[in-house]
Amino acid sequence: MGFGGITGNGTYNVGGVDQPMPAGAGYAFLCLSIIFILVPIVAGFFLLRKKPEAAPVSDEPLPPAS
Repeated sequence: MGFGGITGNGTYNVGGVDQPMPAGAGYAFLCLSIIFILVPIVAGFFLLRKKPEAAPVSDEPLPPAS
């Protein structure tokens, strides 16, 4: 559907009749497929990355300021 729709060589079936696919529909399907591929990759990167350890918190009192 993607590249065939962009070049005007794709067809789709509505009501039992094969019709040529408009190039705009091909671009839309191609963009949607790229988005659907990138979303899990980006989500996996941000959710599964190892975050740096936070600095340890000290309970010792601070010395008085001079």
